[in-house]
Amino acid sequence: MYSLKEFQSSEFNFVALIGDKIVFKSQDKALDPLVEFIKTKPEAGAIIFDRIVGRAAALLMTLIQPAKVLTPIVSESG
Repeated sequence: MYSLKEFQSSEFNFVALIGDKIVFKSQDKALDPLVEFIKTKPEAGAIIFDRIVGRAAALLMTLIQPAKVLTPIVSESG
């Protein structure tokens, strides 16, 4: 299973798993990877790894109903 430690040492800024399979990954920054992932219309229950989660990202993530969000940095409003 992919871990937060692996994510932090990777080159990616956003990774999404469904089950144990990586279904989306991106090196883009800001909200771009999350928006692109939402456009794929993923099934609910994905595990999301994101470098930084702020308020906007947190609100967007509610659209896809992830099972879990893992991040090394989260804002107070995120």
